[in-house]
Amino acid sequence: MNQIKVLVIDDQADMDVVARLLQSAGYDAVFLHNDEKSPLQEHDVVTALQGVDILLTDGCMTGLDGSDMIRIALEQGLSLDHVFVLTGFLKEDLRERILALGVTQILEKPIKPADLKQAIDEVCQNITKENTVSVKRLLIVDKDEAIIDVSRKFLQPQGYEIISLVAKPGLLPAVVAGTARRHRVNRAIIDAGVLISADNKEATWDVLQVVAALMDVGVQSHHIVVWGAMGRTDLQNSLISLGVIYYAKPVATGTLILGLERQ
Repeated sequence: MNQIKVLVIDDQADMDVVARLLQSAGYDAVFLHNDEKSPLQEHDVVTALQGVDILLTDGCMTGLDGSDMIRIALEQGLSLDHVFVLTGFLKEDLRERILALGVTQILEKPIKPADLKQAIDEVCQNITKENTVSVKRLLIVDKDEAIIDVSRKFLQPQGYEIISLVAKPGLLPAVVAGTARRHRVNRAIIDAGVLISADNKEATWDVLQVVAALMDVGVQSHHIVVWGAMGRTDLQNSLISLGVIYYAKPVATGTLILGLERQ
């Protein structure tokens, strides 16, 4: 299983001790300082959340507070069960906003290291169970929403749990991989012909980088299908060398499933 990644956000620099404690317990823990003199912006938090499994955030902070951090995390696909608020004091209105978001795991400062580790360990056990359940979680990334909808229609009855991303300009391989990791994806269909914005120019994205990013977060190459236009012999050869199959669109459902379920 991939190492569980925990993001700790606090406005007190010395709270990096929480991240160090979790690191010593075997977690991939990262501390993000919401400095009062240079407060975090929303894009900073979105970037830091990529690939994160568990969020541990302070409640009362200048600028973006705990409720903002939770909202951003939920928008990025993090489960409510994987969110903790660690705080010494919560004003009633802030507590109400946090509870309104559905978060119930509020830990009071100062917290004993053993109690913190126990709380995180319990969530980790649930994540482990999610990983061991025999569910075919399929990520579809395509520039055409209609193709995603049709694929969903035909693949869901075959037992696939579908997660999708519309490949709009600016979609990065790291975002695709982060989505795959958050949703415990174990299969993927990737469009080879996506256009992204690179230095204000239109450029075809490097699907090989996307495949590599997916493999880095645990998606096996024989469970990845890349599809696109005919005549991409060079791309097809590169993918074959990685153990990934390439199909020209359109692909029959039966053929697609055979490609996804190769051993």
